[in-house]
Amino acid sequence: NAAAIYRGLAGLCKAFRPQVVHTHRKKENVLGALAARRHGARSLRTVHGWTEFPDLGLALHKRLSRFTDVASGRYLQDRVVAVSDDLRAKLEGVFGARRLAVVENGVNLAAIREAGRVPAALPGATDRRRIGIIARLVPVKRHDRFVDAATALLAGGRDDVEFYIAGDGPEAAAMAARIAASGHEARIHALGFCNDALAVTAALDAVVVCSDHEGIPMNVLEAAALGVPVVTVPLPSIAGILDSGAPGLVAGDDSPAALAVALAAVLDGGLPEKPALDDTWRYSARTMAAGYDALYRAVLAG
Repeated sequence: NAAAIYRGLAGLCKAFRPQVVHTHRKKENVLGALAARRHGARSLRTVHGWTEFPDLGLALHKRLSRFTDVASGRYLQDRVVAVSDDLRAKLEGVFGARRLAVVENGVNLAAIREAGRVPAALPGATDRRRIGIIARLVPVKRHDRFVDAATALLAGGRDDVEFYIAGDGPEAAAMAARIAASGHEARIHALGFCNDALAVTAALDAVVVCSDHEGIPMNVLEAAALGVPVVTVPLPSIAGILDSGAPGLVAGDDSPAALAVALAAVLDGGLPEKPALDDTWRYSARTMAAGYDALYRAVLAG
């Protein structure tokens, strides 16, 4: 519970005497900010995406949770870090521009390539191309667009592709029903939760992003590190990743029809060759670490 976590965290702060406490989630934001303030440390948080539940209705406990989270960011923490410029713009109205900073997510390219060295064995015919979405089964990820785009391609006569959905969550039953209604259950595979997401990514010919909004998703950076093209609906942060040298294509709009057109273009070889990414990449772990190092120093300098 929150009280026990706070006591443990306060004890760690007393023993370790950190100069900076950095948090990443709602409960941790509040508890970390309180512990940091008690022990004279600076405090900041990273926000990884816009809220998935903008309308809380009459749920008082959820309203209280959001209120305390926002209050700790506005009045107790020194900085609120957004992982993209697009997310920063959305957060200005919540935390105010003065407290905001941007440090984009980054990945360890060598570690990802090693982890994805042996691709996963996926169901379906091995001589077909493989398109997948790797995301929690929650409304904001819009798996309905993925299934409908897959249905459009398969109904249009494409016999050279299999589709995969890796992930679990509250939308699992609705997604299964949509796949069944498509009439293409043999070609649209629900894999459920996958411990080997990098191996699954390495086995794909394209990764799809069709969410309503995104920050800087790690699965997109991982796909880029593995050289797997990303096909996305128009999302500023994902378009920025593709502009930085990652392979992929942005659909004309966020409809399943436009997504199907973009997928067909990738399947038919419509992407230019790009050089392999290295540690100078904008979204490498080294670049991210340098950004946080500079931010910590600025916070400590006051």
